[in-house]
Amino acid sequence: MRKDHRRRIELQATFIGAAITKSFSSHVQQLGRPMRPFPGKDFALWIDHSGNFLRLQDQWEDLYFNGAHTLDDGAEKAKREPSEEEKEAAKCHECGELWGPKDVCQHCGAVRIRRNSVVAVAGSMEEIKIGKAAFNGNRWHQ
Repeated sequence: MRKDHRRRIELQATFIGAAITKSFSSHVQQLGRPMRPFPGKDFALWIDHSGNFLRLQDQWEDLYFNGAHTLDDGAEKAKREPSEEEKEAAKCHECGELWGPKDVCQHCGAVRIRRNSVVAVAGSMEEIKIGKAAFNGNRWHQ
């Protein structure tokens, strides 16, 4: 096996999840990408920096242990109505017009105030094993 071919296998066997998703189907698709079989690949590493696995763990374990019960019927799903807070965040704080694609209001020139809820904290990576017995009912591995 050529050296560059081995490197390609290693890259295909590693995935870093950084995008937060509330969609279980998107999460399953993300997990499926590095898990696809490939000649010479005997493992895959999925690093979850987004917390999706812990957030969607119950649904994942149901799928893993029980399989899929039904498939999507293809019908269009009703979209969730935005909350009042989400509606207000979409408007300029000065004039009340909807924000355009930039951080400067196209109507009055006000600069958008970013309300970022991301908090960075020091931590360490822990291996997560599938199965409730590994966590003993505790969602955070200690």
